[in-house]
Amino acid sequence: MKEFIMLAAVLTASVHTAKAENIQFQDENVKNICVYYWDTDLDGELSFEEALQVKKLGAAFENRPITCFDELQYFNGLEEIGDWAFAECANLESVTLPADIKSIGMCAFYGCSSLKEITIASAVTTIGKAAFKYCSALEKIVLPNSVETLEDNAFQYCAGIRQFNLGKVQKIGSRALAGCSSLTILYLPNTVTAVGEYAFEKSGIRTIDISPNLPGISPYMLAEMTALTTINLKYNCSAIGEHAFEGCTVLKSITLPPYITSIGSKAFNRCPLLKWVYATFTQSLPTLAEDAFMLNSDGKYVPTLYVMQGYVDNFTATAVWNNFYRYKEYFEFNFAKNYTSFSVNWDADFSENSDLKVFTVAGCTDNKKIVLEELKDKYVPAYTGENNDNFHGVLLFGEAGKDYTCKLGKKGHNDSKTEIFSKENLLIGCTNETYIEPETENALNYILCDNTFKAFTNAGFIRDGKAYLSLPKKIAAEVGLAKEEPLYLDCETTDIFVVHENINGEDKYYTIDGMETDMPKGIYIHSGKKYLPHAE
Repeated sequence: MKEFIMLAAVLTASVHTAKAENIQFQDENVKNICVYYWDTDLDGELSFEEALQVKKLGAAFENRPITCFDELQYFNGLEEIGDWAFAECANLESVTLPADIKSIGMCAFYGCSSLKEITIASAVTTIGKAAFKYCSALEKIVLPNSVETLEDNAFQYCAGIRQFNLGKVQKIGSRALAGCSSLTILYLPNTVTAVGEYAFEKSGIRTIDISPNLPGISPYMLAEMTALTTINLKYNCSAIGEHAFEGCTVLKSITLPPYITSIGSKAFNRCPLLKWVYATFTQSLPTLAEDAFMLNSDGKYVPTLYVMQGYVDNFTATAVWNNFYRYKEYFEFNFAKNYTSFSVNWDADFSENSDLKVFTVAGCTDNKKIVLEELKDKYVPAYTGENNDNFHGVLLFGEAGKDYTCKLGKKGHNDSKTEIFSKENLLIGCTNETYIEPETENALNYILCDNTFKAFTNAGFIRDGKAYLSLPKKIAAEVGLAKEEPLYLDCETTDIFVVHENINGEDKYYTIDGMETDMPKGIYIHSGKKYLPHAE
């Protein structure tokens, strides 16, 4: 009897071991397919060892009624998800890829219209043609930094995608994100050097940040993007292809960067709200197609062309460029408060405004004030360097409710680039409507509100023409700044009464700390009110 009991125990242990070695599938249809193709010991199960031996899926799952295949992660012998592997699996909701997958083949998940999420393995380098085309239930895609290429049509008509992180992708193929109607924000990382034709056509993108290393806008690249309002063409952009922005019906403005050499046929056709075009070049004007912009009833280009001060004649004397309805060398703006943030995507000259001050932000003090550095010449170059991602932002101090003017700068201008700005500046300009998170990996973000910089608490959009403060976390840690503490302007505590031009030495003046002073500097108190001395 004792020997029988011991034998039974051994048999029971063997059964438990066998079960532990077998994959437990959530979807019976998936299990049946796997057993049919890869159950080498014919026990009606698929073990982890048997899954490890599978090198290719072939057409085993194509157009099958499967719903979940998270167990695919155990097929570690696979190096690629082959062409058409799960195509037309309309009921597939979830799948987990093996960690060592290096590529996802052509049409691998084509038409998987119920697929809600997928994690791209960290070894994948290429996502094939139409790999996820018509995967309309996908809402979020995060590409690992290993992915170098999105082939043509890779995510076309993925209408549910709301968030797309491109990682460090280098090449984006034709129509790769076309028809992604729920995608509103897209950042092209610095690694992107090539984008195919029609890449974002008919997507829902309202703001797109173009890679500074992208040499140009390919034909039809942004066509029919009916939510796009403004866009930054980065410093090194050299060409705008034919039909590039055609049908961008709410596009309001475009800045043509200094290196651009050509603008193709119908590049801005059917853009009825495009009212402002800014030119950052002066003499060697780009080749411009006669039908590049929409025409009014007089046969003139509809938009107003803003040009550098003193260079209007260069444009009006050049064929095709002389066809704009109106030319301007400056624009007007108005203050709602004493301080306003401001950004430009061309060199800006404020020198003709005698009562206007222009500041950059140089840092933060331990008493929670930001340090402002005044630009005495009131001249703001657009860039910090030729390959810098961000445009400059500045703070302007003026009279609330008053109109001011800004001329398009020309200081130090030559025909190949705008002025380069070398000062430290923590303000980032938003020359198009920009989506901002409360913090990045290295910085905390603040927005100007009632003459105070307040921390972002929720992500959101900043409208074009404004700037936000991106304070390095290293500085915040050094001064003991809590994440959501407000920052005050160092040249202004609260409610500065007036910019005081004449100081009467016979009266008594006090520093902001209450100390009597003969010649006040910075903020001072006089007759119970706060003043800011006028700069010499």
